[in-house]
Amino acid sequence: MYKVNYAPEAIEDYEKSLIWYGERSVHAAEKFTIEVEDKIGAIRKNPKQFGKKYKHYYETNLGKYPFFHSLYD
Repeated sequence: MYKVNYAPEAIEDYEKSLIWYGERSVHAAEKFTIEVEDKIGAIRKNPKQFGKKYKHYYETNLGKYPFFHSLYD
């Protein structure tokens, strides 16, 4: 498995998004957390299945859960 590095901004976005979803629905927040964990697991197993962002960094989106900073601006 590959190592996953988290940018401080990514952690902050995750935490803010989790709060945003939690304010709307505990169930939505739980599903959001599961989706993030599942996606991170997939990235760790095979990052090359996702788009290359820069050098050896890959990224993906969550699909059902918009992960946009504008949600809480």
